[in-house]
This record gives sequence, C-alpha cells and structure tokens, in this order.
Amino acid sequence: MLPQSPSIQSFFQTEVSPKKRPATTGPPSEAGDGFTLEEIEATLQPELHKWHPRVHYEEVEIDSLVPGPGCVALMGRVVNFYNQAILSKAPQAAKGCLKLVVKDDTGVLMVPFTFSLPAAVVDLFE
Repeated sequence: MLPQSPSIQSFFQTEVSPKKRPATTGPPSEAGDGFTLEEIEATLQPELHKWHPRVHYEEVEIDSLVPGPGCVALMGRVVNFYNQAILSKAPQAAKGCLKLVVKDDTGVLMVPFTFSLPAAVVDLFE
C-alpha cells in the first residue's frame, strides 16, 4: 500500500476574523425586507385586494379590434415571444423591444413592449 500524502489543509491554520460581530444574547432581530404589512397582505390574499380600473375596459376579441385609441381588454394565449435588441447611441432611446404574439379563437396579435433599461435588467420570463 502506498503512503498517503498529507492534505493541503494540514499546511494551513484556520484564522478567525477579528471583524466578526460578537454574539448577542437577546432574541434575533429581523431587519425587514422593505415591504409594508399592507403589501405583504395583498400578495398573500389577492382576492381581498382586487384591482379596479378607473375607466371601463370593453372586452373584445382580436378580430374585432379597430385602429385608434381606446380601452379594451382581451383574453388570449401567448404563443410566441422574442426580444429584439435596438442599437441606438442616444442615451434615452429604447434599448430593446419585447414582442409577444397573442392568439385567441378569432385571430393573432403582435404586442410590442419597448424598454429603455439595459436588456440584462429585463428578465420577465426567468
């Protein structure tokens, strides 16, 4: 049997950092995460905090959409999405465009969302 060589850890001593905080004897204090009690309650019980729009949204299907301004609501399934980078040197220009393809029983609609934050920040589907 071959002799075993010593571990690399046997050549070093463990050091204790002098900057470690002393142990407290009282109960641990929670720093909090920045959310108010109302915000936490709204997340845990969404049926109590439903969103009510200020204006009436007309429920329509995709084939009945008409060009122009208006408040409409539609129900569909996202069948495709992709991120299209926009290369612009202007500081306030859009940095990208997330395009959603939404389909219902009557048609298909492409919905673009332009954003001015860097593309690395916008991670909607992760």
